[in-house]
Amino acid sequence: PFLSPTSPDKILAKVIEYCKKHVETPKSEDKANEEELKSFDADFVKVDQGTLFDLILVKFL
Repeated sequence: PFLSPTSPDKILAKVIEYCKKHVETPKSEDKANEEELKSFDADFVKVDQGTLFDLILVKFL
């Protein structure tokens, strides 16, 4: 089996950070909020390859 070097706690913290940001950012007609989330998402995936792989795998758990 594939053993990830990334701590499960670190991945869970990243997933919670992502969900929290998307829940707490108000949904509105305001383009600023939409741009803020796009920027957050782009920065969110700027991680090492192992972490990114683990974040992708979370979807399938």
